[in-house]
This record gives sequence, C-alpha cells and structure tokens, in this order.
Amino acid sequence: MPAERDFPDEHWAARLGRVGPSLWQLETLQKYGYYAPRGGPESIAVQAGYDFLQNPTLGGFFAGWNYVLASEPSARRRFQEAASLLEGARVLQLSQEQDLLCLRTPIRFERPRLEWKLEEGRSDATGAASVVEALLASGPELRRGSSTFVVGLWTHAHGWVHTGTLAWNFTGWLPDTTVELEASGLCNPLTEEQRAGPYFGSNHMPSRTPTALPTVPWPLER
Repeated sequence: MPAERDFPDEHWAARLGRVGPSLWQLETLQKYGYYAPRGGPESIAVQAGYDFLQNPTLGGFFAGWNYVLASEPSARRRFQEAASLLEGARVLQLSQEQDLLCLRTPIRFERPRLEWKLEEGRSDATGAASVVEALLASGPELRRGSSTFVVGLWTHAHGWVHTGTLAWNFTGWLPDTTVELEASGLCNPLTEEQRAGPYFGSNHMPSRTPTALPTVPWPLER
C-alpha cells in the first residue's frame, strides 16, 4: 500500500484489495499526474487518462482479455451468433441475466484506452475490432444508445479476472457507431480491502461497479 511520501501533495487516496489467490489490485487518486508503482516487473500499471500502460505482461498474466460478459438478456442471441463467426469461441449462460462469450485467442490491450468508429477502424485495435464486428453483425436488431460489457482474462494461474470494459454507442447508422475499449479493474470484486489517504471519500475517487466473477470452468481446452 502506498503512503503519503509516494504522492506529490496531500491530495491523494488509495484502495488495495485482493482479486485472486496471488493477485492484488491497487487503485489510486492524486491531483496532478498519476501514480507509478515502484514494484518494477512485479506489477502491471494502467492509467487510461494519461495513456499509461506499464509492464503489460506479468508472468502468466497480462493486460488483455479473452472473455466478454453481458448482463442483459438481449445479448444472449448476439453472443451465440457472434461465436459462430469467431473461430473456437464458446458461449456460456451463467444465469437468466448473464452470458459469457469466451475467445480462443486472447486480445492484448495495445493501449489502455482506445476509441474508434466502425467506418474508420484502428490499426492498434485489430483483434478487438474483429470481436466487435462479429457482435454487431449478428443477433437481434441493435437498439439506439450505449451498450457496455465487461471484458476479462482467464488464466490457469489466476482464474477469472475482469480487466476492462467494451462499449459502443449506436446512433442508428452502423458505420457511425463509436466503440470504446478501456483497461480497468473497477469491475473486480475485492476482498481484504484496505483504504488510505485524506481524499479517499472524495467524489473524484473512481466509483466501483463490482461484477461477480464467473465460477464455471473455462470451456476451451488450452
């Protein structure tokens, strides 16, 4: 857990919690700049607002995703049809409200935050774009407005870990749809949580939206 000496002034806060048996997550807030951990290769650091991604690979874990989690029933058919377009993909129904699209090939975060329009594309979002295109090309008619999904990474060492969000905004014309992919751990449920810093209760501290991690086995043979 960082201390006051690790920040430029008194405007700071930190939250530390366990994500898995050997995986911890640290969230920080400071008035200027961003916190860069001193853990060297033992930590992955992300600050999307500053386009900062440090040590994107950590042993068997890395900044990336190989599953998409939806919490709206309308996504079920969309996931099922998208899986038929993505080689080796599988869909699991976790509950009446949740469905999981599992990908054969993990997709790495090339940058901590990417935004693009379907008609434009991005060279640094090729893998993500193929998943988005499969999701948008199939399933029920798109509803106008925004849709957001949790993305994450399953590994043998750490199991299921949420690593970000995938969202699109459909305005009525598919090529004009804006897609946003962001690396973030704010959806992870945390245990053994620790809090520090005078600004922890500040409105500027990122709000958490914990989403339960899947408890089913990984459906794809490695």
